[in-house]
Amino acid sequence: MEKDKTYSPEYLYNELIREIRSYHFSENMKLIRKAYEVAFAAHATQKRKSGEPFIIHPLQVAIILAKLHLDRETIAAALLHDTIEDTELRGEMIKEEFGGEVLFLVEGVTKLRKTIRDEMEKDKQERKEASLRKLLLATVEDVRVVIIKLADRLHNMRTLEFQRREKQIEIAEETMEIYVPIANKLGIFEIKKELEELAFYYLYPEEYKGLEQELKERKSEESAEIQGFVEEIRRLLKGRNIPAKVRALYKNNYSIYQKIKKRECSLKEMYDTYAVNIILESFEQCYLVMGYLHNAYNPLPGRFKDFIALPKGNLYQAIHTTLISKKRKPVEVQIRTVEMEDTSQVGILHYWKYSSGHGTQMEKMEWLKDILDWQKDLAEENFTDFVKTRLSRQDKKIFCFTPDGKSIELPYDSIVMDFAYQIHSQIGDETVFALVNGEKVMPDAILNNGDRVQIITGQRKGSFPYAWIEKSKTARARSRMMQANRR
Repeated sequence: MEKDKTYSPEYLYNELIREIRSYHFSENMKLIRKAYEVAFAAHATQKRKSGEPFIIHPLQVAIILAKLHLDRETIAAALLHDTIEDTELRGEMIKEEFGGEVLFLVEGVTKLRKTIRDEMEKDKQERKEASLRKLLLATVEDVRVVIIKLADRLHNMRTLEFQRREKQIEIAEETMEIYVPIANKLGIFEIKKELEELAFYYLYPEEYKGLEQELKERKSEESAEIQGFVEEIRRLLKGRNIPAKVRALYKNNYSIYQKIKKRECSLKEMYDTYAVNIILESFEQCYLVMGYLHNAYNPLPGRFKDFIALPKGNLYQAIHTTLISKKRKPVEVQIRTVEMEDTSQVGILHYWKYSSGHGTQMEKMEWLKDILDWQKDLAEENFTDFVKTRLSRQDKKIFCFTPDGKSIELPYDSIVMDFAYQIHSQIGDETVFALVNGEKVMPDAILNNGDRVQIITGQRKGSFPYAWIEKSKTARARSRMMQANRR
């Protein structure tokens, strides 16, 4: 595992400015410079456990955010994010010098930290749930608060070697169970993958080192074969005058480790330790290239997924297919556009960068609306169910459609009531039956992937049957029905 390198504050500040200039050359740096100088002075006497000046930490957090192309207010807030709690600097001064927006972000991060710290005294499971709950609610208020917190956690994980072993395990567990799901749900895979790798390294050091060595040997053995397959595809596309970037990338250690455990197999038995990525210019080319590949190679049955037509909840889009190479080995291939590639790394931040306000993020991230409803509706005892059904990466998903063609993502085996409550709480409350693919069904009917569902509402009589609550797969539907029964 590569360790965080040591640099002087001035060197890191100059790196920060270079990063910002790379995506916003005309940006006025006065706000950033002032934030750096104020943070530097506020933390002047403080040091980290590594012995470095404390200012190194907020600088590194700001650089992480600059590499994700965040706006200057967010980066200024990152530089100042530890000042209110850890120094004598007060919120009034931040507002006066940097404006209300920067203060809002700094206070948001401070509140999150305080809440999580307070919960540390509680039962372990309660603590994790409360921390995640606060992160979710902060995301609804302003997603940048959570993004700063994710960057803060990432740099702390990079320097976790300076903590005692018990603390390393505690922080790594919390990272895996709270921060990784949030990064995944926001689609910020650059942060998500590194958090996973670092947590894996500290939680299971022997397994990590063993897998790392095995992968190193395997990569050396497979290198020529993989590159040969990549060259075949390049020639195929060049012959059809389709400009493309083709590359093979190994999956991260933790995802491979998960697959080994789930399949109860050895690394030698796995074929999908890497994927060939094909990056194209247009949406239409993705399907065209898929056709060419399926004509040139035999596709492996059951291994085709179209995340372009049906994007994941975190905005991820691509076509996934597995081809049998000329060496008679299965190879996973992922096909996407340049824009989809950008989104696959930074998720919601792709839309943040290309929009002038916060409206786009709320439109694109339907799950944020879900959380707003959950905040009002979900009973305390059902929060764990909410986390499992809405944040778990492992849950099987289906997609059903409203009459106007909007896709609704649901857990596998969801019923009509789950669908109704995903549309709107009031619609769920008033559901009397539904038309699924034109046929009348009861509200507890199980839905299948691709179903077109029209909810029919009216005046409901009596309470919701307990069997419906038992059959539903979303925490929101269960919670709302139970609440209605208690009225």
